Amino acid sequence: MKNHIFNSASLKLPAIILSSLACLLYLAYLGQAIHLERALYADGANFFVELLTQKQSWPVANDPVHIRLIVNFINQFPAAVALLLNVEDIRTLKLLFGSGLFLTPILAYLFCFFLSWRSHNYQVFFFSIATLVTCALPSDIFILNQAFTTLALAWVLIHYLLLKLTVRWFDWFIIICISLVLFRAHESLIIWGGVFFIGSVAMLWFQRDLAFSKQNAHIYVIALFGLAQLSFVAFWQMSHPVGEQTNAFLQLFALLLPNQLWTGNTRISLLTTVLLIFVAAYTPIQRYFSNKHTVNIFFALIFIASACLLIYSGASAIYQHELTNPFREYAYRFLIPFGSVAWMLIAIFLAVSTVKTDLHIKHLAVIALSLGLISASMWQLANNLQWAAFKKATEQELRAASGPLLYADSVKQRLISNDQEYAYKYRWDWAWPVFGMSLQDDGRVKKIFKPEAFEPYFQPPAFLPFTSFVKGKGVYSFDGLQLENPSKP
Repeated sequence: MKNHIFNSASLKLPAIILSSLACLLYLAYLGQAIHLERALYADGANFFVELLTQKQSWPVANDPVHIRLIVNFINQFPAAVALLLNVEDIRTLKLLFGSGLFLTPILAYLFCFFLSWRSHNYQVFFFSIATLVTCALPSDIFILNQAFTTLALAWVLIHYLLLKLTVRWFDWFIIICISLVLFRAHESLIIWGGVFFIGSVAMLWFQRDLAFSKQNAHIYVIALFGLAQLSFVAFWQMSHPVGEQTNAFLQLFALLLPNQLWTGNTRISLLTTVLLIFVAAYTPIQRYFSNKHTVNIFFALIFIASACLLIYSGASAIYQHELTNPFREYAYRFLIPFGSVAWMLIAIFLAVSTVKTDLHIKHLAVIALSLGLISASMWQLANNLQWAAFKKATEQELRAASGPLLYADSVKQRLISNDQEYAYKYRWDWAWPVFGMSLQDDGRVKKIFKPEAFEPYFQPPAFLPFTSFVKGKGVYSFDGLQLENPSKP
């Protein structure tokens, strides 16, 4: 141990403290985001209003063109139950709507932790959190994205695949249910389904356990489901009019240029990834050089400098308002399906290989990942605070404006007068009508914002951009809204 910069005993306590602090800060961010109703950003307000404007046997807001029905059902479960119980308080429904979106993935990750505890192996769980920090949190501003929950559920299957567990009836129930859910979860299964199959084949081949048995039956099942999910999602994408959205999504790869990644909160992802790679390379580098002391000092300096820069990158967003860019962060949602594959494949490789990781390297890796989660959480807390300013200005305009038809520019002017113009970047041009409706005290719509886009579709109370209404259905009522030629300025 003397050749290493720190021994495992001295690193254990910092790893525990920093990982605990990271979890607490992340939970604080989630709680504040739910309280501040950040789930209403962008399409979130549209989904919320749509959920409240229907009276089905089970209400669910969903775009039928996309494959994401069941995950929408899961994410909206708390709010849907409340609606079925005739809860009509808008604030309560918004909190339940946000809770479903923000907390459902966390429940899946907690179950992954439980599986790791059962197997006494937290290596796969580590990579699931690495995916969360480096691939998911950069676009967390758009929490409506069904890929968040889908990714967490995919990691549950990967835990079952890679961990040595005694698979009981309850585990079979979880595996089958999640496998079925993923058929209508997200188009990312065209990638992750392939990962399930590759991981299954690798586990069977390298563990020399190809013969079907009770011990490996779940691996065969996950492999077959993975192929089926991949095929079904590919068929769906080819048979539904989603080509334009898919092409626009793939064009976002231009954001992977180094100068782009170093801008905004993707710097946190980049620094976290580099720091983890540096930690992994420490032992091979130290073995290569004869002067261990010099290598240790060099490693310590690089690690500490990178850690400080990582923390600064997240903390600076709290007081430098120009750093956050919600629309840019929304664009980085493509990191979830494509970036996660790298972490999944690394987890598979380490599970089937004979590579042994020293305990002190594991502690350093936990410290590095914890710093990444702390930094990413601080960035999202900055988003929370700026979103709160934008939402407050919109609510003030709703209360103060006299006319039934309101304009986005009035919110901008109010923010300017409050010296908070930076918060106007959280607007979503076509979602102004549903965003304003979601901020009202009750379902009686007396005032409504005019959208900044898709104005020909703005014909309340019949329909709004991307949202239609049936008279007498749902929580919202337009009886008190009196508009003349609403589509004209």
